[in-house]
Amino acid sequence: MVVIGLLIIGLGLSVPFPLALSRLLRASSGRPDATANWATLGAGVASGCAPFALGVLSDGGHQFSAPLLLGSQTAVDHPIC
Repeated sequence: MVVIGLLIIGLGLSVPFPLALSRLLRASSGRPDATANWATLGAGVASGCAPFALGVLSDGGHQFSAPLLLGSQTAVDHPIC
């Protein structure tokens, strides 16, 4: 079941990241290498912190507010798309 969930999440993230990265590279003002580095770092940090933030919200008894974090994370991670 976990593998199926990871597959679905991977498919969901596989489309917006290259689209957002290409738009960031077009707006990079001649520094595409630095832009790609910061975009990749930001996506990695956001993907790594989100499960822990959801766990903290769920363990704190606020399991109804945990789905709100998913929506806000998506809005923050992919504002360009």
